Amino acid sequence: MLFCLGVAIAIVPENASAFSSGDTTPQPETIDDWQRRSQILYQQGKYGDAIAILQSALAASTAAGDFPKAAIACINLSQVYQAVGQWQEARDAIENSSGFLPNIGGKERDKIFARLLEVRGKLELSLNQLESAIEDWKQATNIYHQLNDTTSELRCKINHSIALKESGNYREMLELSLNNAGGILQLSDSTFKATALRHLGEVIAIAGDRKTLESTPLFSSLGLEQRNELEIAEWLLQQSLTVARSLNSSQDIAESYLLLGNLKKIVYSRAKDAFERSNSKEYPIAQQIEIAKTALDFYQKAQDSSPSELTKFQANINRLSLLIDLEKQADIPLNPTPTQQIDEGLQNLNELLARLNAFPVQHQTLLFRIKLAALLIDRNLESYFPIVEQLLLETQSQAKIVNDSKISAYTEGYLGSIYQFKGQTAQSNELFRNAILGSQEVHANDLLYQWEWELSKLLVKQGQKSEAVIAYEETIKTVDSVRKELLSLPNPEVRFTFRDNVEPVYRELVSLLLSREEANIPQDDLKKALYYIDALQVAELEDFLRCNLQSKVTPSSETNSLQGQIADFSQHLEKISSFDPNSAFLYTISLPHQLATIVKLPQKQALLSHVEEIEASEFEETLQKASESSKKPNFLDTDRAPLQKLYKWSIAPFVQEFQNNGITHLVTVLDSNLRSVPMAAFHDGEKFLIERGYSLSIAPSVQLIEPKPFKIEATKTLILGATETRTGWEPLTPAVPNQIEKLSQILKNFEVISNGQFTKQALQERMSSLYYNVVHIITHGKFSSSFEETYIFTDDKSSDRRNYTLDINELSGILHNTPAAQPLELLVFSACETASGDRRAVLGMAGITIKSGANSTIGSLWKVKQDAANELMINFYKNLSDRKVSKAEALRLAQMDIITSNSKDTLVKSPGYWASLILVGF
Repeated sequence: MLFCLGVAIAIVPENASAFSSGDTTPQPETIDDWQRRSQILYQQGKYGDAIAILQSALAASTAAGDFPKAAIACINLSQVYQAVGQWQEARDAIENSSGFLPNIGGKERDKIFARLLEVRGKLELSLNQLESAIEDWKQATNIYHQLNDTTSELRCKINHSIALKESGNYREMLELSLNNAGGILQLSDSTFKATALRHLGEVIAIAGDRKTLESTPLFSSLGLEQRNELEIAEWLLQQSLTVARSLNSSQDIAESYLLLGNLKKIVYSRAKDAFERSNSKEYPIAQQIEIAKTALDFYQKAQDSSPSELTKFQANINRLSLLIDLEKQADIPLNPTPTQQIDEGLQNLNELLARLNAFPVQHQTLLFRIKLAALLIDRNLESYFPIVEQLLLETQSQAKIVNDSKISAYTEGYLGSIYQFKGQTAQSNELFRNAILGSQEVHANDLLYQWEWELSKLLVKQGQKSEAVIAYEETIKTVDSVRKELLSLPNPEVRFTFRDNVEPVYRELVSLLLSREEANIPQDDLKKALYYIDALQVAELEDFLRCNLQSKVTPSSETNSLQGQIADFSQHLEKISSFDPNSAFLYTISLPHQLATIVKLPQKQALLSHVEEIEASEFEETLQKASESSKKPNFLDTDRAPLQKLYKWSIAPFVQEFQNNGITHLVTVLDSNLRSVPMAAFHDGEKFLIERGYSLSIAPSVQLIEPKPFKIEATKTLILGATETRTGWEPLTPAVPNQIEKLSQILKNFEVISNGQFTKQALQERMSSLYYNVVHIITHGKFSSSFEETYIFTDDKSSDRRNYTLDINELSGILHNTPAAQPLELLVFSACETASGDRRAVLGMAGITIKSGANSTIGSLWKVKQDAANELMINFYKNLSDRKVSKAEALRLAQMDIITSNSKDTLVKSPGYWASLILVGF
């Protein structure tokens, strides 16, 4: 956390800078001399001497009846007391200062009162009294505005922004900071400007998003419009570093390095996330290692250059945190290794603790203690436990002194973790429950979920299944609350990371519900499991789209209760499963030691289930091989094995029931990784799944779909074809006119935008003037599990990709802007592909489906030859038109046309040729 700028704000005689450096040290002959000397002693860290001189100045000015100088002395005293952690004395000094105000008149009183509010706000921030600090800085801002003191007004606004950051009000913080940006950049070089630039860079790194920044004229005027939020943040931090160097300010240089390290850690987190959801060929681990090394270097520079022990400590802790994260990954090519560097950093742990104990007791330094304890716990080495326990107990005592309830909740939770490691489960249980209560009292949901989750896992270990289920449900409720508040933020370091903070909680609860204590899993547990699996799909989509999604479930009077929500969900599932009496809904979810499948048949109340005991590592290996096999252009008999395994685990247990109930359409709600393999290519040992007569579609979530009748002859279609050549992409010039010509022979009511005319503006104008049921897009593009890497190409002439691509928000906005108040029935992407190696890339396709409001979307899982894409698309529309079948069946028949064709080219019969197209929706 950046220090509040108030740390450098002291009230000194008129026309003198506030606690700024001076060239001389005059002897204390007058009250003004005392004030000047105290400021120099304050800067030198000689707080005891500064207090003594300020007390003399206060006594002299009071005796002389010089109330303005007496008030100033009190305010300065409060600042020095804050620096040494004497909080009551700091409060008393502020109170004493306010006592002089009635005896001061005019603008002088206003100026002193504004400065009093500033320093009191800084005191309140130190004690985590954020609402009070914000109110004081707001009031001070207004006074400075009336006094036309623009620098002080800006300083208060920045302090206000810092308090908003600490309280988690990131959007308000960003808005306020962007409003301050122009004033900050116009400042002349000073330590204030260096600090203000750092804060602005930090804010943009935390909460900035490209769209918001692009609409900020200031950044365009600086030539930064081509940069993303992290690049703009880095530019600002580098500007701060430049200013600090010009002033030769070691502390400002160090703090710039510290925040540059934090920024690179965010970049590292994004690279790591991309690596973990892809294969190593697409996102080599070397990329994230180089970023991590840069961050580590910045942290080391911050330690080496800072004269402040507090900044040194913070840089050290942040560096250790990153190293511990690197340590958890296998085969990290760092020399020395992360483990060696951590061991070296913790070699003098007692010295580190001694430095920590020397800091004044305030919220920030208590958080440092918590962070050190958390790092040591994270390493899971028993040798640290006695040290951590003592550290937490001391922190708990200090938190009581300053009445910091949030820190108390931290300490009790982490003490619970220590006692759990030691096998003292009763004490651990009690501490987790106390931490939960403490977190609730201070409304710290970001902390509350941690201790609810820890309690849930502890109850599982104790064999208390029903209590653990309840605890997990409370955890999910809290996680959902925090997750939705932070959805719009692009920074995973702030937003709840879906992979680390959300997904595991859901999976652990579902695994618990599906654990078999008896022969058959109770129906109530299956219904709950289904509800939470579906909720997990919604959470993943919301995380991807960074917005709340509107459920199609009709709420009842009991919806506020969990049982009511589950009942509403079950009722909605029953409703949509009855839409097609030949459809079954199939949910598959990967758990740590199992692959679970739950099936809902139409007109059947009872859910079917199968739990395959299989380790996650074996499942992932099979999935990877199946993905590779299904894409091969020369499919061999030996390539069937992984596809047969997936069929055996998820489909085979239900085949008899499917046959008995006349099921011909499987609506699959697949776990994230399973979506990377087309179910059409699953193999039973003799035939592919689609050869057995099953049409297939993927539902993003049952809560988000509502099937409607579809007849191609009653639709109006807009065909879009991009022909502009793009570097690195295969030209579409022959494919686009060919496909359009063939579609024109099938479709009865259609319009075309092509031949270089498919621009953003042309699409906007057409969609806003007419309603189309179907939009068919022939263009290159990419579906990815990264929001930023999901887009399609247009014919706009530009060298900047952002100008000739439509991202999810742009495309969905255009598709929604129609004269008719009804959604698209079908959105088709021809020639687009999912990101290579991205195991969750179908998320991008599902995201476009939901965001655009389309009932269903068709797209490709991988890049296919243009003639194959053309053949599949044309056959799909022919089947819709001639055979009067559903979209899913039309796609199956198009694929079957290829499999059963008389082509002598055996490669055509391979799944790599025909299995890429999938239907998302109903």
